[in-house]
Amino acid sequence: MKNHCKSPGLIFIYLLIFICVAFLVSCNQKNEDIAAYVNGKPIFHEKIITIVAHFDHPEVTYESILNNTIDEYVVLCFGESLGIVVSDDEFDEYIRNYVNHFSFYYDIGVDVYGEESYLEGLRVGKNFSIAKEYIIKNIIETDDITLYDLNSFLDNYFNGKYKWNDLTEAEKESAYDIILEVRKEIAFNNWVTQEREKYDIIIS
Repeated sequence: MKNHCKSPGLIFIYLLIFICVAFLVSCNQKNEDIAAYVNGKPIFHEKIITIVAHFDHPEVTYESILNNTIDEYVVLCFGESLGIVVSDDEFDEYIRNYVNHFSFYYDIGVDVYGEESYLEGLRVGKNFSIAKEYIIKNIIETDDITLYDLNSFLDNYFNGKYKWNDLTEAEKESAYDIILEVRKEIAFNNWVTQEREKYDIIIS
């Protein structure tokens, strides 16, 4: 078993989408069709089309990118309201590590968006990341994981082949961590959905 202010392939897709969507939030170009406004801030139709065009995956749709952008803006505003933003020194260190480990993807981003815009998007992406981490640790609550939850997880992922008591301690720890992360992600998404109700969102 293995307010204003998954597989490795899928992991890569989500990583790059995250960066691109962060770029959407930070860009300020004019003379483009507007896909939506969030508290008066525009999200540009052309930028969403550009992102969708870069991927050939059923989960990468116009609607999903637009909704992700709105969600991320909500999280960013919440973080900014509490002063949860990356410092210049922290961001410089983050970029050094990013370039060292993902130079190929960095070069692609610079080629597509230009270095200044891409770096701006990466900063927004980092701010989103630390705001999300704060929300998960300090704002939302998750239910305790029961034995029923653990066995249900195994049933769903392994078609009833395994039961909790059949696993080694290492396998139990791994399965528990996966369930916990899924619970946190669900709770975070529910929090964002509720938080969105505080914003003036107009979709064109």
